Amino acid sequence: MRFGLTRNRNDVATLTQLSVEGVEQIDTCYTAYLPSFFRVMITPIILFIICVIFRWQVGVVLIVCLPLIPVSIVIVSRFAKRISTNIGIVI
Repeated sequence: MRFGLTRNRNDVATLTQLSVEGVEQIDTCYTAYLPSFFRVMITPIILFIICVIFRWQVGVVLIVCLPLIPVSIVIVSRFAKRISTNIGIVI
């Protein structure tokens, strides 16, 4: 496909169709993915605030345990890699 000054109607129609499909994909992103993304990002913060309002000790425990999540993920992934190499599966 050549861009620029063109007189071929097929090229213009193809370009128009591609741009409309792109707009429809952006619409899908705005209607489906963004609301879910914000819901997923806001829910833990709201739950944390509610826990702190009722018991500040729970908030402290959550803050202390928060760094343990990535550490546990690393430990499990290393363990799974070691097991998979022992039985011959390469991850």
